[in-house]
Amino acid sequence: MRKLVFLLLIFVLSILACGGSGSSTRATSPPRETVTVKSGELRNTIRSYSGTITRNTVFKVQKLDGTYDNRSNDLRELCLDFNYYRDQIIEHTAKGNIAKADDARDWLDRINLWLDAYNEDDIQAMFTLIKDKGW
Repeated sequence: MRKLVFLLLIFVLSILACGGSGSSTRATSPPRETVTVKSGELRNTIRSYSGTITRNTVFKVQKLDGTYDNRSNDLRELCLDFNYYRDQIIEHTAKGNIAKADDARDWLDRINLWLDAYNEDDIQAMFTLIKDKGW
């Protein structure tokens, strides 16, 4: 009998931990708004943007060769990755972990190569946006 009560208690607690009634309590994220930007125009597009720029605002920026990356938020992701690996290099170097700093440096070099596909002013505008928004 004790085993049965214990198993029933575990079962009820596991249901409660998973959300209980089955209804979703997760907040739905706002829809993403995609703004297509010609190469060299990101700074002006940000300035003239009429809405509120949030993490859900996607700036699909044209590359120097006239193409757009398959990933709609490629430039922002590359800039965020650049910041991350730059910070990793600083942190691991300060801790004396040269192997990890070198690994982060290798990633930073790759990201720099990928960033070379974009207009320099667009890259700087994206870094400024990331800094201003605290991303």
